[in-house]
Amino acid sequence: MDGGILSSAIEFLYAVLAIMSITILIAQSGYLRLPRCPNEEEEKIGSISVVIPVRNERENIRRLVEGIHGPGIEIIIVDDESTDGSYEEALKICSDYENCKAIRVSKPSDWMGKPYACYMGYLESSGEYIVFLDSDTVLSTKDIYCLVKHLKSFDIVSGVPRFKCRNLLSSLVEFAFNILVSMFYPPWRVGEGGKPWLAGAVMAWRREAYDKVGGHKRVYNTVVEDAELGRIAYQEGLKISFIRGGWYTIWRPSYRDLENFFTRIMMFIKIGRKEALLLIAVSLTINIAIYLLPIMIFLGYLTLIEGLGFLISIWSVPILQILSGVVKPRVYSIVLYPIGFLLVGWLLYVAWRKTQNKIVINWRGREIIIGGHI
Repeated sequence: MDGGILSSAIEFLYAVLAIMSITILIAQSGYLRLPRCPNEEEEKIGSISVVIPVRNERENIRRLVEGIHGPGIEIIIVDDESTDGSYEEALKICSDYENCKAIRVSKPSDWMGKPYACYMGYLESSGEYIVFLDSDTVLSTKDIYCLVKHLKSFDIVSGVPRFKCRNLLSSLVEFAFNILVSMFYPPWRVGEGGKPWLAGAVMAWRREAYDKVGGHKRVYNTVVEDAELGRIAYQEGLKISFIRGGWYTIWRPSYRDLENFFTRIMMFIKIGRKEALLLIAVSLTINIAIYLLPIMIFLGYLTLIEGLGFLISIWSVPILQILSGVVKPRVYSIVLYPIGFLLVGWLLYVAWRKTQNKIVINWRGREIIIGGHI
């Protein structure tokens, strides 16, 4: 190939990848439009019931309760047939705090475990506002008050998903996963005619809004119940929004956990084989372009300024996620960010293959049958 043609082709490829990154950056800036919980202390507003569904989360319960207990907050821990002593730990914790109760439930055969635990917790609640929290989430009393404060403007608010990754696998995928979510289901558009959804890790409702949609009973056998509730709430004409805050979910999955996680997500977002393979191809191209960049500059195919511009465009997206408070990263997750796209693309492809037939996945110690209809 003629040297001039090769040089032009390489310059064009790097330019296309840079433009694509800048386009993603512009789209990601939508996070900055979302309401945010301030750092200062929030005041209590109304009576609040916090429902915490628990399944084999013994090590996380006390930390969560210690963080959120406060005036006007009723805490209801609902144990979903745990086998690790979670229920006994919950009883012990509630004996140390006022307005805290622990109950144990056994789900009917036609229900999924988490929706049933959430619904049973709701039946035990008395608050004007209901907040559902995953037990592996970390947040404070002021976060609870802040979420409820925003219910003066909305019927339902959900915390922007934010992870504190505790191993290499989760750190690899956190940036890529957030970009994937924002591309297909941007949180800042859930109340603007976009694709509505909610995140169950941090989710607050006005009680009358929860009653109107039928609550978790409406999604009793749904694998991704929180996202489906958001879709139903939007169809019912309720006002929903995501909120940015300082909360985070502790995440340390094994590779098998990641496969199951993406398989569950696939049941909602329904990304196909072509999209997954395209993501792998684009990610592979970006990674090759990054690691060959010094050689391209050395050989004179790109100038140093062009190379730096390309790198800035690539890493501008994770930097925005950090500045907007969406990601709480480790240093190496920033460095390895492009590789994460390859892993996410592969996981989506594996998830697509799984959902073509009915399969059994293990989720929190329980077997769940999914797939066969996408």
